[in-house]
Amino acid sequence: MIRLGLPLCLAGAAAAGVVTTGFYGYSWLSGAGGAPIIWKAHHTTMYASNDSLGPTSPAGQQFRAAVAAWGANPKSDFRFFVHDGDHDAVVGDLDGFNDCYFAFLGHNVMGIAYMYSDATDTVMWDCDIAFSNYHTFGFYYDFQTVAVHELGHALGLMHSSDFNAAMWAHQYMWVKKPEPRADDLAGQQFLYPKPVPGAGPWTPEPGQAPPPLPVRTGTMSALAVSAEEVLVGDSLTFTATVTNASGGDLLLSTAQTTPSSTGSMDGVLLGAGEVRGFALERTVTDLPGLYPIRLLLGGVDSTMAYVAQQSLPGTTVRVRRPTIPLALQDDVFASLGPRGAERVELFLARGQEVMLELATSADRAGGCSMRLLDPAGEPVRSWKSGRPAKARASGVHSLVIENTGDAKRTYTLATECRGRPPAVRGMGALDGAGPAEATFLAWARTTATIALKGSRKLAPRIVSLRSPSGATVEVPDGAEVAIDEFGEDGVWTAVVEGAAGVSGKFRIQARPTWLEGMDVTR
Repeated sequence: MIRLGLPLCLAGAAAAGVVTTGFYGYSWLSGAGGAPIIWKAHHTTMYASNDSLGPTSPAGQQFRAAVAAWGANPKSDFRFFVHDGDHDAVVGDLDGFNDCYFAFLGHNVMGIAYMYSDATDTVMWDCDIAFSNYHTFGFYYDFQTVAVHELGHALGLMHSSDFNAAMWAHQYMWVKKPEPRADDLAGQQFLYPKPVPGAGPWTPEPGQAPPPLPVRTGTMSALAVSAEEVLVGDSLTFTATVTNASGGDLLLSTAQTTPSSTGSMDGVLLGAGEVRGFALERTVTDLPGLYPIRLLLGGVDSTMAYVAQQSLPGTTVRVRRPTIPLALQDDVFASLGPRGAERVELFLARGQEVMLELATSADRAGGCSMRLLDPAGEPVRSWKSGRPAKARASGVHSLVIENTGDAKRTYTLATECRGRPPAVRGMGALDGAGPAEATFLAWARTTATIALKGSRKLAPRIVSLRSPSGATVEVPDGAEVAIDEFGEDGVWTAVVEGAAGVSGKFRIQARPTWLEGMDVTR
């Protein structure tokens, strides 16, 4: 029996015991003699949990859309069916039913497919899929992309070496692959091709594998990029010259890069002996880090695979990410590439006691380091990870987090406030002719009842609030206003009105309390 759990990770996972296919990147789970392990009937049923993958839930709808995407391959007869309701929520349980559900899988894993088969008979007969309930899918990570990947495992595919494929082993922020790509569809077609009329379903013979396509290679030179430093999501242009020194045509229609990127490419056919320059504008999708430059151009037709590539190990591109604004009490989970660095900003008040703790994934040697800088940019030398300390100045402090190793890794930053938050205090004056404004400091993860103090004759009352970002917050008109959660750190503004024709001073005061923080995934 074979039991194999395949994780889709934020960083760093490799499949073992797989077969690859020449220029194609796809691979499959193999049994005796190297034959693929498949569903002999060319179909199977996935049992979707009603608790988390119900047919009307957003995740359930995306899961079913991923099922439909695999079923739309015109060159394969494999089909998934979905049953509403699973059998149990035991991760990877061996019961003969393909249960699909959410479970806690750790901080680094988006989903796992647990594949069971008979290694002697090359028959797949159970595959559970667990999706991570640690990550909030939506803004940063696309759930349908993860579902397509895990369903690819369920039909027998392993991880692909083509990072444009849905079966690539890692998932990056903001990258969507909501349906199988060309490499994935080729793998599905190999495992489950449409049968020849009258011949019955196709079944692989022991040791059978598709014959690798011959490869025609071009020579790439003069590789360069348009910038030495770039933000995630920005464009980066790769330029190079390709020489076709072979005796036949060279078809180039796809691109792979380091750092990882996305972008379209028009197919180009180079004749024998032809030399052509390429300029490809790409959108960077990789994690923050320091990457050697690499460009691979490739193509494939029914008779031949084509490739031209060049790497520049001594020349690097620094990928950065915009600063992470973090509210106190919140925790952040993120990933960094090799030698990657980023900044996290915290708004602190003088005398405020805070504990900041950095934890790094322990799957590889090395880790992450962190430095705290005060509002003037000077290092705060008295601060150490995991130990409470008091801020010596008020304002925005920066945490510089650095990956000290050459492998991608994840980290968790936990922030915890000690004692009561700073009191809300503000002052202002009304002239009897109209409203006045008064400012005060407040923290995002706090709640408070703001009280106005002034003469009875003045009768001051708060009519609205303005957040540090300038958003107007409507509140009930009154001398006391309850705020469930401020939601933003910084200087707030209260708009105050009083009795017509009466002038005088007023005070704003409150004793806020901390609220539970939020998890932020980057």
